[in-house]
Amino acid sequence: MLVLLSFVGVLVLYLEKSRIKARDSQTVCKANTTHFANSYNTLTCSSFSVKKSKRRSSGGNGTKILFYNMESWFPITVVNDYISECTFDTCSLTTNRDTINTADAILYVIPHEYLNLKHPPIQRRYRNPDQPWIFMVFESPFNTYADELSTPEWRDMFNWSMSYRLDSDIHLPYGCIAPNPYTSSKNYTHVVAKKKKMAAWIVSNCNDDSRRMEFVRGLQREGVDVDIYGKCGTEKFEDEYVLNQYKFYLALENSLCTDYVTEKFFQRYNHDLVLIALGGTDYTKFFPTGTFVDASAFNNISALAKYILQLDGNITSYVELLVSKDRFVTHGAHPYGYKYGFCKLCEMVSNYDLYRKTYLDIMEYMEHGQCWSPSETWTKNTTHCISQEHIRQYKHAKQWKSWNIFY
Repeated sequence: MLVLLSFVGVLVLYLEKSRIKARDSQTVCKANTTHFANSYNTLTCSSFSVKKSKRRSSGGNGTKILFYNMESWFPITVVNDYISECTFDTCSLTTNRDTINTADAILYVIPHEYLNLKHPPIQRRYRNPDQPWIFMVFESPFNTYADELSTPEWRDMFNWSMSYRLDSDIHLPYGCIAPNPYTSSKNYTHVVAKKKKMAAWIVSNCNDDSRRMEFVRGLQREGVDVDIYGKCGTEKFEDEYVLNQYKFYLALENSLCTDYVTEKFFQRYNHDLVLIALGGTDYTKFFPTGTFVDASAFNNISALAKYILQLDGNITSYVELLVSKDRFVTHGAHPYGYKYGFCKLCEMVSNYDLYRKTYLDIMEYMEHGQCWSPSETWTKNTTHCISQEHIRQYKHAKQWKSWNIFY
């Protein structure tokens, strides 16, 4: 018992020191150099064209890319089918590690769990300088675990980034938006008449990094009725049709990080409802204004709730949003995101000399100055980001279920 009390005392002292340190953990956000006049064009669905290959591929059998640590969920067969439609010589992914020395490129995924790659599979002195290494990221910095990739053995080993971020060498979006090729003939009065409930939210991660549950509870306290489906709520989600009875859907990201817009938005944009979006990105980069509600555009939760309640009570204003939204449609990662990203990857591998570069430390690129604390949601202060050191402390604290001390 004495030993246990001593341990608890040490842990409490550590947590208190971490809390104090967190106050000084802010860093200047990395400058976002991506600016667009029609900003949503950055994710406009379009056909993808590439240059013809200018380099000889492995064995003369097309471009071969070794996916070194592919996770079990990755749809490699489907992606290879997408790649077969790219407008250049044959390209494909393989997981056969016997090809590590002959593959035209090596792809690594930075996973949701610890990477366990303490050393590169090829030592630096034996590395083929004409074989690019690519790191691929699907999750936010809060949910990627690969500290070992900052060690000296891994420095200067990676050549390209592949992720949801707009500044990636290979953009791999969760989806895209496009003008709707069809003119809507909906009877919007009839659509709204069937909506008897205000807002829905589907969620399975109850203790996330953006504190979405606190956000939703805040809306509820302000009078916004929100039904919560999934593991974190009381409602059972059976199919998408249940959303037809709601006016709003909460598209809330689990992290507030640069350009982190996931399927939560793309999947349900096309429903006959209005999305309320919360994330770390500037949504005007991705989506046309007047077609959704950006939570961070308001000064506080009360102002946001007041606007939602006004829309709920004003059929004319609500229908105007639906009409504006129906001028566009979204498409998810399949096929657009994967096809776009992997066709671009194949094109770059086939023309490596045009794209040569190296990352000194990919974890610094991924983590430093990329994410905000939930407390910054309403401040609009884009100079206060979370430092790389603090993100790492936070991720380790999550293993102890004590992450809330940092915010």
